[in-house]
Amino acid sequence: MTNSNNSFSYDQAVVITIGTKHYTKAYDLIKKIENETIRVLPENSGLDGDEFSDDDAIIYYYGPSADEIFNAIKHILTDSDFKDINVNLQYGQADAPNLKEKYLNL
Repeated sequence: MTNSNNSFSYDQAVVITIGTKHYTKAYDLIKKIENETIRVLPENSGLDGDEFSDDDAIIYYYGPSADEIFNAIKHILTDSDFKDINVNLQYGQADAPNLKEKYLNL
């Protein structure tokens, strides 16, 4: 399922931060992860973009269930070449006063 038209729910989020400092082809590896993950995302979920710096990359996923998104993509992340992967599961919209978050290191 490809979600390039952003027609997905923004109720919850999974924000992945990947340390890329020691990888010469980090951009290509991140794009590979993105291409693999969009194929397994749950219904009404999607990839909403990424950001790159000299030291890391951040990938944003949204949908009705952060847990379902994470469970669907976790194996792709752990099977990747990257060793420094931090996951932020956000239960609620980012600006919601009752936002709950869970942080994981893979």
